[in-house]
Amino acid sequence: MPFNLRDEDYELKYKTKLKGAVIRAKTYPQALLKGYDIHLAAHVHPPVGTLSAIVKSAGGNVIHGLDQVKDYSKTIFVACEEDMDEALSAVKKGIWTFSSDWFMSCIMKQELDLGAPQFAESL
Repeated sequence: MPFNLRDEDYELKYKTKLKGAVIRAKTYPQALLKGYDIHLAAHVHPPVGTLSAIVKSAGGNVIHGLDQVKDYSKTIFVACEEDMDEALSAVKKGIWTFSSDWFMSCIMKQELDLGAPQFAESL
């Protein structure tokens, strides 16, 4: 931490300071998604393999189907337009449903924004 971290492009895109995100990640490693099951839709970008690695590094658990949901209030479904039918099914069950852009923004900020508009609401 002897160097001042600053990235103007990052700050404009994610509306947060890079230094703050790094401090949160170092202070609470693998805490961002701890206790959450994350289901990744088949067509998300970045690809499922990449997002799965990110979920695990953030402390989350990847599940591979809505039938594996144990607690709807602790499950997040990451979807894209091609997976709309499954996303709507998740919403009807009370599962948090967001886009991969939302997911990556949360990772980059190291802040879980469950108050953001959900995926189906944003279309």
